[in-house]
Amino acid sequence: MSDGADFVLLDGGTFPERLDAAIRARGLTLQRASAHLNTMGISCAPSTLSLWRRGITSPRRAQALRAVEALEQLLDTPKGYLVAAERVAGGESDGEWWTDATPDRSVLGEEYMQVLEELGLEDQPPLEHVSLIVVSEYDEQRRFTGTQVRSVLRSLHDGAERTLVASYTDLPYDPEMPYLRHIELDGGSRLGRVREFPESGQVVSELILDRPLNAGESTLLEHRVVPEPGPEPRKAHGSDWESEEILSAGPMMNLVIEVRFHPDALPVEARYAVRTDDDGERITTTGPLAVRGDRITRSASRLTAGGLAVQWRWE
Repeated sequence: MSDGADFVLLDGGTFPERLDAAIRARGLTLQRASAHLNTMGISCAPSTLSLWRRGITSPRRAQALRAVEALEQLLDTPKGYLVAAERVAGGESDGEWWTDATPDRSVLGEEYMQVLEELGLEDQPPLEHVSLIVVSEYDEQRRFTGTQVRSVLRSLHDGAERTLVASYTDLPYDPEMPYLRHIELDGGSRLGRVREFPESGQVVSELILDRPLNAGESTLLEHRVVPEPGPEPRKAHGSDWESEEILSAGPMMNLVIEVRFHPDALPVEARYAVRTDDDGERITTTGPLAVRGDRITRSASRLTAGGLAVQWRWE
């Protein structure tokens, strides 16, 4: 590959714009680009490249970031040309670690959309999140050991009884020991169909409510996200920062993320980002986050759409 000197750079272009221009300049089809990535040891379907190219979804996980770095080589762009435009979690600056992607169902990725269609849930009566509380834990070796999730869902129509929950790991795919995060239910629903995607590290689980809800009714669901085959080692994404984040496609009254640490592995610094859409204007608020005792906690209220992220570093 060349050093990218002959590539026409887009000053200030977004990630989809830069990716589209680079693909056009090289005359590659998405099928050929996917095949080339496969020979480089990167699994990235043509449909995923299409979603990125059109700006419908953005690369977010470590495996996806590896694909973007490989695309820079494949398309002969300067190093960092696509990665810098993406603003994925894990960057060193405040402007890079929070995504610009518009939140919607597709933000959970191609796998989620595939399962949604496969299970015939696109036209199911919708359930909206009223509140969501997420508590994650890390052990003395700084390994992720699990997340406790409590959510209040409200039905917008009669007969709502199913929803999908997606969980994923940021660890790169290891065929000899693939890490996945599975759902263990604590109450309010039972587990339906489950689809695993080891290469991307995602698990999509169908939750079936104990009883269908009528319009305006709410229910409390509790579940735990458990890493398998065991506690996850630290993420290999090339940054000192670790993160937990939740995106919402629709209104949410209250969203809370708490991360709890072993007393022998407390972080030295933390920060947060809250994003909301106000009458079509996207507003992002960032700032430092205090480490109080063995945990960091941040909440966001009255989100019309957007999300919350917390990030920390140990050294």
